Amino acid sequence: IYGTVSRCMIAGVFIATAVRQAVQPQLRRLIVRGDQSAVKTMYGITTTWLVLVTWPAYIAMLTHAPLVMSAFGPNYVRGGDALMILCAAMLVASACGLVDVVLLMLGRSWLSTINVLVALALNIALNLILAPAYGMIGSAIAWFVSILATNLLPLWQTSRVGLHPGGRPLATVTAVASLTVGLPLLTERLIFGVDFVPFAITAAAALALYALVLHAARRAV
Repeated sequence: IYGTVSRCMIAGVFIATAVRQAVQPQLRRLIVRGDQSAVKTMYGITTTWLVLVTWPAYIAMLTHAPLVMSAFGPNYVRGGDALMILCAAMLVASACGLVDVVLLMLGRSWLSTINVLVALALNIALNLILAPAYGMIGSAIAWFVSILATNLLPLWQTSRVGLHPGGRPLATVTAVASLTVGLPLLTERLIFGVDFVPFAITAAAALALYALVLHAARRAV
């Protein structure tokens, strides 16, 4: 079941990997030239697009995790809470963007290594503490903390040299996704519970509204 939960995250990881491969050479050239303003701009743009593409899916899985897991069979529904926890972590991770790539391109590979080791230590320790008592939920919490560590630590480190993805475009996309996708889906879940038909109708309407609002706010994005 936990493997199935993890596979639900794969689409977002593939998107981030594709963006990383496309952007990394350009980031490196800009850093070598010392054009920090351009690096920050590119970092912000790629993060904004990552959020734009991935947040609706993560929000849908977060608000309707039991329904998503039921697609794999009735025995998988109990993995819904773990999926919710991991989706929450991925919302934060995608909003941090390709922060580890930026850190590596700055020549701070030693910091990246420390961050990974800290995240690994947290993951192992929390799994040992939580998994025996809470099972899949405990393991999901361990992964939640380690995912946050691998993103928030390098975000803090790059922010210290003035490189962060924050700005009006990213704030606009996160707000629009939360209000046009998150709020309707959460409301529908609270009213109708785990039911595919209301979810499908609400999701279709929410995505249409999401696209319309982003189109209207495209100058900010």
